[in-house]
Amino acid sequence: AEETPGPMEPDVQPEKTSPPEPEEPTAETIVVSSEQSDANDTPAPAVAPFDAAKAKEYQEVWAKHLGVQVEMENSIGMKLRVIPPGTFTMGEGNDAHEVTLTKPFMIGVHEVTQADYQTVMMTNPSEFKGTRNPVEMVAWNDANEFCRRLSLLPREKRAGRVYRLPTEAEWEFACRAGTTTTYSFGEDESLLSRYAWTKDTGGHTTHPAGSKLPNPFGLHDMHGNVVECCSDRYAPYPSGGGAVTDPTGADSGSWRVGRGGSWYGTAELCRSANRFRFDPSHRDYDYDFGFRVTCVPSGQSSEAVAASPEMDSGEQVEPDA
Repeated sequence: AEETPGPMEPDVQPEKTSPPEPEEPTAETIVVSSEQSDANDTPAPAVAPFDAAKAKEYQEVWAKHLGVQVEMENSIGMKLRVIPPGTFTMGEGNDAHEVTLTKPFMIGVHEVTQADYQTVMMTNPSEFKGTRNPVEMVAWNDANEFCRRLSLLPREKRAGRVYRLPTEAEWEFACRAGTTTTYSFGEDESLLSRYAWTKDTGGHTTHPAGSKLPNPFGLHDMHGNVVECCSDRYAPYPSGGGAVTDPTGADSGSWRVGRGGSWYGTAELCRSANRFRFDPSHRDYDYDFGFRVTCVPSGQSSEAVAASPEMDSGEQVEPDA
């Protein structure tokens, strides 16, 4: 079990300074269209389990259907990949339950880097400096503000790209990438060092994004480097293991959900199914909390990014039992 983090720093929101518009776009503007073709032309959803070859095939088929590339680069150089809709078993053991995601989405290939954060927020709060390292020392509230400001950049607005944090279900589906095993690469814990920076390999610091192997969907650092904020309010999974569709978390409550392992986490805490709960207003969770973004079509609202009430400053981050 991990040591409980120490006291939290006072909540100080980032300076509300408008970021500069990048001088030149780094790639074609690509939009995930909310308009679907005839139902008969819609590709089949990705129903787990499926292997790496099938994961790639699902991405290619859905990208073609949506009229986009499997991987796109936005106006500040962030890369995102298409994730198909599908059905999978979320959680593990007594918490395992079937989840169906009905809509495709795009998710960051990497955790948001310090360079990304500096460009959009005009500040870098990270303890472990490195432009390609994931940003940390950020609160859930900061992550949502980043998504809001990124969505408002002129070239992102023109492309119709709207950013937000992934739901917990989207995160786990993207992490598992068709697998039903403890990790996205299987059950062999000895292979974790090839895919993740953890307590055993991290050297008590973060590392450049993408310096470990990706999962079958082409996503890096899902099992390590920094824990990632999700949009959901935290709550125990529904009892009885019943199937759910497009879950967005609890309707009330102050805790938020964190997913993925970190340089501070043991192998047990890097499992695909592991989840944390944390206060959305605090930043100093041992310098190992960051986030990655999803991209949704313009005009789609996201209830998951609504503001949440703050918690008492004495609350602490806890892994799910």
